Amino acid sequence: MHRPRLLILDEPTAGVDVELRSEIWLVVKGLNPAGTTVLLTRLPHSRLRSSGGTPILEEAETLCDEIALLRAGRIVDRGSAPSLRAVVLAAGACAFQSKTLGCDVNTGDGALLSGMEFSNAYAIAPKGTSLTKTAYYSWATFYRADGSVLEGAASKGGRSLIARTLLTEPVYARFWAGRGAATFAAGRGRPGRAVRPVGTAGLRPTGAVNVGHREVVTAVQREVLPYDRNYLQHADRPEPALRSLHETWSAVREGLGASGEALFRAREAAAMVAHGRWMYHAALQRTESRGMHKRADRPVQDPAQHHRLLTGGLDEVWSRPEAVQRQTVASGGRVA
Repeated sequence: MHRPRLLILDEPTAGVDVELRSEIWLVVKGLNPAGTTVLLTRLPHSRLRSSGGTPILEEAETLCDEIALLRAGRIVDRGSAPSLRAVVLAAGACAFQSKTLGCDVNTGDGALLSGMEFSNAYAIAPKGTSLTKTAYYSWATFYRADGSVLEGAASKGGRSLIARTLLTEPVYARFWAGRGAATFAAGRGRPGRAVRPVGTAGLRPTGAVNVGHREVVTAVQREVLPYDRNYLQHADRPEPALRSLHETWSAVREGLGASGEALFRAREAAAMVAHGRWMYHAALQRTESRGMHKRADRPVQDPAQHHRLLTGGLDEVWSRPEAVQRQTVASGGRVA
């Protein structure tokens, strides 16, 4: 590795275990005496603690000669770690490192000293998950281990009941996203209109169940994770990947199925296949590079493709340009 004069590390120890973090610290500490200026950056407030539970302040004290606090791109305070300790700790800990939405956050909303009165909302989280928001509770039925419904438990007005019950026994939840959607759709349709389930892949295979969700996920990841197929796209790379995903979809439609808790995993795997096919199908239709869409064989923008692409379909995938709606303005001109 070369020896740069300036090395910028953006959260180098985020998401690593204690042992690896210590090894990274040793490497960083060895760079500075060798003549490299090292700049460590951290996101504000919402990332005050690293994944192992060690305060970021400890990392700053170990590695940094000077610490600067920035707001809107401007330095608002600077000094040694001890002199800034009170400022850093003032950001609070209203989420208690509850990993809301998958993030290893500590302040919940990331704003200085705000949200403290709402910190109790971060206390209840589904077991084994990182989600502590509660709006989704509105689409669930809560019940005890014996199967009896916990009446009154809900997102609004029912969280206290859930908390009190959790003091003495576990609380289970069954989510009814499909049933809720069907009820909503029936309410918007004609009175008495029949509603029937339409979900197929992973739910209702056309043949014998002989495909597992793990092998489906592996098959999808094999086509969508490699950089040369997804990020560094060239027409000759997404095309075979799409063909492989079409074959996986056919296998899923015919043989992927499950029951109980595994049913969710089967549907999740089926959704991954569907999304991968939409992704590559649309990417092949956009024969240019635009924004985050990079085509090695089409490196420039095409003015004629200044539109969004709509894509969909399950057994037969389609992609088409979105129709541009034009409105007449007061001056008599037209705007897209």
